[in-house]
Amino acid sequence: MDKKTLREQIDASFLAKRYDEIERLLTQNKEVAKSDRDLLRLYYMLPIYTAEKEAGQQTIFSKVSDLEELLEREVRLKFYLRRIAFDILDDENEFYRFCRQNKVSLAELFMVAYCNAVHREKVQEFMQRKMAEGKLVV
Repeated sequence: MDKKTLREQIDASFLAKRYDEIERLLTQNKEVAKSDRDLLRLYYMLPIYTAEKEAGQQTIFSKVSDLEELLEREVRLKFYLRRIAFDILDDENEFYRFCRQNKVSLAELFMVAYCNAVHREKVQEFMQRKMAEGKLVV
């Protein structure tokens, strides 16, 4: 399958809310997915989807309407996590609001932090501290 066809089928699966089909399409077409930057990012979100599904939670795929929205969400979350990593997060409440409004799960938060944060330990420590304080509830 080529990239264009794979993207079209994934978009159709998002539209039809057939999220297990997205997982199947990506795993069966791993090499194609890895040759496209956006599909590769989606492929690396599969562990988040699986963890949320196994926990009986709303999944990362069901929280968005399409691939583009999912990728924008990831970029925004990475923005906050990098600001945390460099101790330049100006407004913690804005970060909490983003997490609540977008229903960011702990699986998503930790996976994105692990894969993208420059100072993973600092970000993880921040999140654990804020969860213990009851400020970060996702």
